[in-house]
Amino acid sequence: MYIGPDQLAPVASVFAAVAGAVMLFWGRLTALIRRIGRKKDPR
Repeated sequence: MYIGPDQLAPVASVFAAVAGAVMLFWGRLTALIRRIGRKKDPR
């Protein structure tokens, strides 16, 4: 089964969009995870 660039380009584009969104909101995402972790295990 051959997968050409014309079939792979949309998959790569979606992956790049998801990766870009994660990098854009990385600080907020890690802060949210830390806040949830502190509520479960306050020290």
